[in-house]
Amino acid sequence: MKSYTVACLSGDGIGPELMAEASRAVAEAGRLHGFRVNEVHAPFAGEAVSRCGHPLPPETRAACRESEAVLRAGRKLASVLESLPIGVIITDASGRVCQMNEGALRLLKSVSAIESDAYGELLAWWERNAARVKRPSGEATHNQRVQVECVDGTTKNVLESTSPLRSADGKIVGAVIVMQDVTEPNKYEADFEQRIASLVSIGIDLERATERARD
Repeated sequence: MKSYTVACLSGDGIGPELMAEASRAVAEAGRLHGFRVNEVHAPFAGEAVSRCGHPLPPETRAACRESEAVLRAGRKLASVLESLPIGVIITDASGRVCQMNEGALRLLKSVSAIESDAYGELLAWWERNAARVKRPSGEATHNQRVQVECVDGTTKNVLESTSPLRSADGKIVGAVIVMQDVTEPNKYEADFEQRIASLVSIGIDLERATERARD
C-alpha cells in the first residue's frame, strides 16, 4: 500500500478540532483508494510557545522540510513524465494505475474523453483493458510489440517495456510501463511491402507477356 508522510500543524484555537476532522476524512479516503497517510503532528503557534517557547520550533521545521521534500520529489517526477514524448504508466504493487503522463493519454486517445467529461467511456474502456495491467513481477521486458485498444475503440501497435519498482529493502512496490506508438511506421512498412509485391506481380506479368509474344 502506498504511504505518504504529512506534517500536521494543529496549532491552537479550533485548529485541533479541524485537524481531527481532516485526519478522519483522509483516513477514509485512504481506505477507499488504497493509500495510507503517516501523520507527523508537530507543535505550532500557541501550543508550540507553551511547550517549546517558540511558535515554530526546530522539530516542527524539520517535519515540514521532510514533507516538503517528498512533495518536491513528486512534482519533479511529474514534470519529467510530462516532458517525455512517449507514454508512461506507473502502477502500484497490485497493478492499479497510479499515474499516466500526457503521452500515454494521447496514445490511448483518452484526452478528448476527459475534456468532454465522458468518464463513462473511460470506465468502460478500463473494464475491457484492466487485465492488461497485471500485478508486477520481478522481471523486466524490453520493446515487446503489442496491440492496445484505445478509448475510442481503435487499436494501435506499440513497443512496450516494463520494469518493476522496488523499495529500499528490495520489495516490489509497483511497476513502470513505457509505450511507444509504432502504428504509423507499421503502416508504412505494410504499404512498402504491398508496393513491392505489386512490382513483383507486374514483373511476372511482363515476363509472361514477353514469352507469349516470342511464341
